[in-house]
This record gives sequence, structure tokens and C-alpha cells, in this order.
Amino acid sequence: MLGDYTVIFFQRFSSEITWQ
Repeated sequence: MLGDYTVIFFQRFSSEITWQ
């Protein structure tokens, strides 16, 4: 289930970048 975790991590990272 590492894929699911990776997706969450990526989404959180993308959210920070989108805030720029």
C-alpha cells in the first residue's frame, strides 16, 4: 500500500507548490 501513501505525499507537496 505504499502507492497510496506516495499519492498523499505528492498531493501535499503539490498543494504547497500551488500555494505559490
